[in-house]
Amino acid sequence: MSKPMMALEVQPGYEPLYQTLHEAAFQASRGKGEERLAGGKAFVDQPIFTIAREHGLAFLTGQAAKKLGEAHTLLSIFGEKRAITELYGAIVYTAAAIILLKEQEASKNSVIEELPATAVTAARHCTESLC
Repeated sequence: MSKPMMALEVQPGYEPLYQTLHEAAFQASRGKGEERLAGGKAFVDQPIFTIAREHGLAFLTGQAAKKLGEAHTLLSIFGEKRAITELYGAIVYTAAAIILLKEQEASKNSVIEELPATAVTAARHCTESLC
């Protein structure tokens, strides 16, 4: 049984953006992504993440770029519906890139918190000054 959707407060005038993001997430969770890749796994446990954890952020941004290019080709051959499907995929890959970066940041922060106090101070200084 699936969990109910989170209630989101949509700012007036941003409804089309929220609707589009929702449609991209729906496609990933119920469309081709679910049929071919998910196998009942949580989003962050699917191949999109296992591959990204192994190959890095460029995998996800490269896939998003590929989807954007394919949208142009599909638009000219098959029309708007197929192009929109590819654009949803680009949104999902971009969201996955953001999730991966947040995951990596949380992992760094948890490691930093386990260090002695002097090392934590030095690590934070280094992070802030990009050394």
